[in-house]
Amino acid sequence: MIIFKEDLEQLAGLFSDNFIEIEIEADGYKLANISEINELKKDIITDFKIIGREKDTHHSEMSLDISRKSAYIYINSYSDTKCLGIKYKIDDILMKRRKLSNIFDSKWIFLLPAIIYFIFS
Repeated sequence: MIIFKEDLEQLAGLFSDNFIEIEIEADGYKLANISEINELKKDIITDFKIIGREKDTHHSEMSLDISRKSAYIYINSYSDTKCLGIKYKIDDILMKRRKLSNIFDSKWIFLLPAIIYFIFS
């Protein structure tokens, strides 16, 4: 899944705004906050995980795990409307990038230069 740094910042902000305690991990590195992602000195992050929970309780807990090929959302309680609302916002962020990655994963992308050549020649 192709996802940009600003998307990761937006996702982390969503968790920060809605949970008291969050954990962020990028390619195995635990981050105190999302701004530390710049210190990793990496061009590409292949695994990103964020967990949000309410302090001293596990009633409201959710996590988002993004890898190169997939994204998983875990919600501790599907009766928690707050978590379901956050899931909806996460879906919005990820779906716009999923459409972009589908274009690049498509077999037609390799034929595109030949098609353009034949149209304009």
